[in-house]
Amino acid sequence: MISYNRSSIGNIFVLSLSFLCCCCASARLPHPDKFVFPPAHISIPSCERIVLENGMTIFLLENHELPIIEATALIKVGSIYDPPDRGGLASLTGTVMRTGGVLGITSDEFDIQLDKRGARIQIDVDAERTTATLWSLAENFDYTFRLFALMLMNPAFANDKLSLAKVNACQDLRRLPDNPQQLALREFKKIFYQGNPRGNVPTIDSIQRITRNDLVAFHHMFFKPCHIYLGISGDFSAQAMKLIIQNNFSSWTADCPPLPASALPKQPHQTVLYTLRRSLPQSTIIAGHCAPSKTDPDYYAFQVLDYLIGSGGFSSRMMAQIRTVQGLAYSVGSFYQTTPTFGMFGMYCITKSATTYQAFESMHAITQDMRLTPPSASEVQQAKEAIINNFIFSSASPRQILMQHMLIEFDHLPSDFFSSFPDRIRSLKVEDIVRAACTWLTPEAMTVFILGELEAFGAVPTSLASLPHHTISSDLVSE
Repeated sequence: MISYNRSSIGNIFVLSLSFLCCCCASARLPHPDKFVFPPAHISIPSCERIVLENGMTIFLLENHELPIIEATALIKVGSIYDPPDRGGLASLTGTVMRTGGVLGITSDEFDIQLDKRGARIQIDVDAERTTATLWSLAENFDYTFRLFALMLMNPAFANDKLSLAKVNACQDLRRLPDNPQQLALREFKKIFYQGNPRGNVPTIDSIQRITRNDLVAFHHMFFKPCHIYLGISGDFSAQAMKLIIQNNFSSWTADCPPLPASALPKQPHQTVLYTLRRSLPQSTIIAGHCAPSKTDPDYYAFQVLDYLIGSGGFSSRMMAQIRTVQGLAYSVGSFYQTTPTFGMFGMYCITKSATTYQAFESMHAITQDMRLTPPSASEVQQAKEAIINNFIFSSASPRQILMQHMLIEFDHLPSDFFSSFPDRIRSLKVEDIVRAACTWLTPEAMTVFILGELEAFGAVPTSLASLPHHTISSDLVSE
């Protein structure tokens, strides 16, 4: 046996460390910012598209890597079609479609049959679309897809499941004031979309007012085959899948009247501050205005602009100025939400009560400065690279690829909307960003919502004194 004393072990360690340092010095790597990579080019696989006689549009994409199949139905219905006194109807319809069984199969039996076959069905309802998704093993797909189709066509809307869904929805609303950020988003949405169906948020009263007859009528009016885009990806034969689809949906016929037109939100004429009093140690500030739609030529430049202002994390101006330099906030940033017909740009900041007005002044100044002081070429280049690199992950799975094909038709987008995205971002120049900033950024005309303890904000600074200030109430917050 060979023995080592502590001295010899120490010498060996020093010699090894010296050798490692020498090697590192002789093969010094460049800074990560200096790495050069070839441009990323995305080639999106094509899929097969068919239209059934009843108007349902089908997209098929075979992928045999795993023995699973995913089916996704995009349906042209969302909360914008909630009646004014029935906020939450679309969401409850989606929930109870999933939980309330189908004609001839109870809700419990429906779930048991899915569980026995390792399948899962989920329904999500947004403002302008409903998404229903089935995940299933390929060997069980014939049966699980039949359940999926019955759910779309003939939901039973069991009364006990509706009652449970209403209780859960009301409990969620009652708990919302415990989450200041979520409460602030809800109240901002109500103000920003005032007079627009998108601002018709659920309330406890509106939820309790909804009956099973409301769900049945809503489903009958909007869930029609001509409003459904069905995509199926996974381990199957396209020829066999067409037969399965025909067997399940060919008997579903319905008239197809045009969907009711939805008004676009209005751009604020001036910056107005709305404050909801809440005894909190921090204030939540959300400010926003209209922005380019997905089909607007400035859509791509505004993606970069949003990144530079606040969505780019630590490299954004809001993070650098408001958090790092001024130390006013831990959470701060921006967001850019788009539809085919309109967009909305927003900024947010969570700061202590005493610095509420100071933080908003900084948010306002950053947007103003973005119009007056062009970003540097390096800022723009870093933003473009980050956006392109992030976009690549939107085509990482067969379901994501199929979803892109579906959304192009669902949203009436150009056929190359997704495939050309990297090149369109890459081609942007500094002057394109400046033009978009001057065209769309309106710090003088924003909707501003503040949730916090108004008395702790301090005196209104001179720069904000001329702006209209309104103290508002909320149905979820007691006076």
